Amino acid sequence: METAAIALASRTPVIATLVVAGALLACAEEPTTPLLPNRLAASLPLEGDVRPDTIHNRYVVVLRRDVPSAAAASAALVAQFGGLRFYVYETALKGFAVVNLLDGAVEALRSHPLVTLVEEDKLMMPAQSVQHFSSPQDTGLYLLDRIDQRVRPLDWQYVYGATGQEVHLYIVDSGVRGGHQEWTYSRIGNSAAFIKWSWDPSPTIDQLGHGTAVAGAAAGSRIGVAKAATIHSVRIDDGDRGAYESDIIAGLDWVAANYIRPAVTNLSYDQNSGAIASAITGVVNQGITFVTVAGNGNGADACNPSTRVATVITVGATTVNDYRASYSNIGPCVDLFAPGGGVYGYHNGYGLLELASNAGNEDYRFSSGTSFASPVAAGVAALILDQRPSLSPVGVANLMVDSATENVISDAGTGSPNLLLFSRIEIPPPAPGSLRVTIDGPEYVRREQVCTWVAVAGGGAAPYRYTWYRNHTTMVGEDVSYTGSLDPWEGWFDLTVLVYDANGASESHTIRVGEDPAAADCLQ
Repeated sequence: METAAIALASRTPVIATLVVAGALLACAEEPTTPLLPNRLAASLPLEGDVRPDTIHNRYVVVLRRDVPSAAAASAALVAQFGGLRFYVYETALKGFAVVNLLDGAVEALRSHPLVTLVEEDKLMMPAQSVQHFSSPQDTGLYLLDRIDQRVRPLDWQYVYGATGQEVHLYIVDSGVRGGHQEWTYSRIGNSAAFIKWSWDPSPTIDQLGHGTAVAGAAAGSRIGVAKAATIHSVRIDDGDRGAYESDIIAGLDWVAANYIRPAVTNLSYDQNSGAIASAITGVVNQGITFVTVAGNGNGADACNPSTRVATVITVGATTVNDYRASYSNIGPCVDLFAPGGGVYGYHNGYGLLELASNAGNEDYRFSSGTSFASPVAAGVAALILDQRPSLSPVGVANLMVDSATENVISDAGTGSPNLLLFSRIEIPPPAPGSLRVTIDGPEYVRREQVCTWVAVAGGGAAPYRYTWYRNHTTMVGEDVSYTGSLDPWEGWFDLTVLVYDANGASESHTIRVGEDPAAADCLQ
């Protein structure tokens, strides 16, 4: 594959001047992105005349996965035990969020046969460590230079082939400044916001600045890894206090219902929550690669319910001189490390990452944290999927871990793998006898002509499990075949089958079905 190289040393960073009083205004003036229709309306108005200052006892309730309708089940439970629902979750998990429960209702819910977990709706904080708004002593782009070569000295270039152009990157965070020059609105895809009682729930503003910085590390055109990936902002934090667990789950539920494949999700918030872990599992089960932070606990154990999810890629942080960053958590739940900013033994701003700022469309900031190591890894996942879009989340994770640079991190920490993220991964072709799938059926049909398409799978380990999608997002079947037609308003549709074998390997195949008034009769 043809590669490109960007010289890093000659670029003078653009520095954001932060004026606290004007920062919110700068965000508020940003235009919003028109949103496409969503498959799921996860957010409900509060069922009653309730002001934010009268709300108490916030809880998240997780239901059994075999509950047919979380909306119906939660309505019945609230009618029985009291409280006011404000989210219903149907896709990433089955459940709901509720406030103002009656006395004794929590324990009663926990003992109900439909309920698997009841958690207090806790605040989760971004895994951000240090913010600086003055120029450090280097370009701040060493993260790109470090991940594309195995050994030092660094060559002050970032060499890449894939750009992530075909990949959809979901940033579950504090929002993304939509007009920033690192992407502009042309690269912002369908987005959503899940923040109860926010002054402005637009997904393309960012009061905190965290989500914009995360998006820049993953997919900025100059400072990011996957320079052409489509960015979807899933805003779950209004910048005032952190993100509530219920909002994070609502965002993940929206991703699971509305994603476009191939997809990568990044969540750079600490999450010690069984309910969030259940939602992450549901996202991964949709075939979405998931990347998250080890956390900034100054060497604490990174293991929590979310990082224990088997196929989640958990990322610790290293410094500019390949030490494990002092703020980064450690342990066996870390999968690998990536540049996160900072330098061992110094605290003067040297070695911080250059990141996109929410202060203005041409502004930048310098910071560090596992928050920013995680999207660097998410960007590499996007590069992989750009080349092999049919890879499953476990396939992407295994490839990243197996390709990481070994034994270059000083003081990786007890139980941590000594693995540093590497971006120039050679994507192997499917092995002989590996899982494969094609679609047998017409590529041209008459309008409203009912036809059947059949998945033809081979290799791998039978039996196979099938899922069909129209236009990449709408699931339309879970059988070996799909029967449908070209709708009256459509000129064409994309039809995708995703197949899993008995070992969990996955492959997909997509065809475009167009209109031809002269098309022959087809199998029904």
